[in-house]
Amino acid sequence: MELQNYQTPAGSCPLEEYLNSLNEKTRKKVFRNLERLEREGFSLLRTSDIFSKITGYQDLYELKIKFNKMEHRVICGKTKMGLYTLDGFSKKEGKLKQKDITRSLNRLEELKSRNI
Repeated sequence: MELQNYQTPAGSCPLEEYLNSLNEKTRKKVFRNLERLEREGFSLLRTSDIFSKITGYQDLYELKIKFNKMEHRVICGKTKMGLYTLDGFSKKEGKLKQKDITRSLNRLEELKSRNI
């Protein structure tokens, strides 16, 4: 499955900005897991605990990578054209914040409104 990155109307890519903010070792770890998601696709929902559906939200998924006492999260959205990365951030642990879900949901709706 090809994983595509969301771009804002201004042309920036939230996931690239996030990855660029990480140190090299952490960036490589996150990138390896993104490559795994690309290779294995939605089968990761059944075979791994790093990729899951975000409960209560249609077409939103979360890639969660634990590394260096942090959880590195990549929010993805499913459209008719495939899976898009919508956002990336780090947190110590715990549930997603509503503001992060809302931001990703808005980006997903924007993609869908463009028939992507």
